[in-house]
Amino acid sequence: MLAMSMATRLAVMNAGRIVQIGTPHDLYEQPASRFVADFIGIANIIDLRDGRWLVLRPEKITLSVERPAPEQAMEQAIAGTIADIAYEGDRTLYRVTVKNGPMMLVSRANTTRAREDGFTRGQAVWLGWRNDAGQVLTA
Repeated sequence: MLAMSMATRLAVMNAGRIVQIGTPHDLYEQPASRFVADFIGIANIIDLRDGRWLVLRPEKITLSVERPAPEQAMEQAIAGTIADIAYEGDRTLYRVTVKNGPMMLVSRANTTRAREDGFTRGQAVWLGWRNDAGQVLTA
């Protein structure tokens, strides 16, 4: 990730071939392939079962006890159970098991010194995200 903070343009290579060139923002937010999405940062890569994948970054997902309401601008919602919690200083990373789906990673910024969310392992939660939060890929 050091390269992303220092460079204005990056090239991602796979097997000796350039697969995408762009700004750090473009590579992270609009990866051209599943390889780039997985290579640049942490990503939830969800199989859409029709030869496409949805790339959803952990910080784009909200975590809540109750199902997000449509007026909260969360068009997508899925129930899950917290499997693991990793405190990383500036953020907390949650591993959430969802029924009939992959393990999902959710990142929440630690904005105060006190533990503010109260989430625990084994707790039932809802994941929510906007329709434009992810990137659909075919490669």
